[in-house]
Amino acid sequence: MTIRPCTYEDAQHLAKAAAREGSSIKPKACECRYWAVWEGGQVVACAFAALISKTKVRLSGAYVVPAFRGRGLWRQLYDVRMDFARSLPEVTLVESFLRPTTLPMYMRRGWLLRKSYTATYHVTLDIGGTHE
Repeated sequence: MTIRPCTYEDAQHLAKAAAREGSSIKPKACECRYWAVWEGGQVVACAFAALISKTKVRLSGAYVVPAFRGRGLWRQLYDVRMDFARSLPEVTLVESFLRPTTLPMYMRRGWLLRKSYTATYHVTLDIGGTHE
């Protein structure tokens, strides 16, 4: 399996399945970067990061096809998106809106819970600035 940058069009066939599970992989009204995990010419997982402002990146839209879960793909997509955020020297804050199932994974990585909604949690991670 290979992780590489992609376009929304590469992963759009996963949009309905992701939506059924409460995840949106549709493009936002800001600059987004997509990554996909490819297996045999098919996208089996995807995620994106949105540049919300010069200093903030939002991790969103992670989805792994059920048959490919449990193989560490979510973690790999998390790492590639965090590498992207850290590659932007002016970015000081990374945020995400999570479902209850993913909250523990973020909290173990040092994220702070900012607000709890009915079925979603807002979390942030301060990464400082001027990353080298």
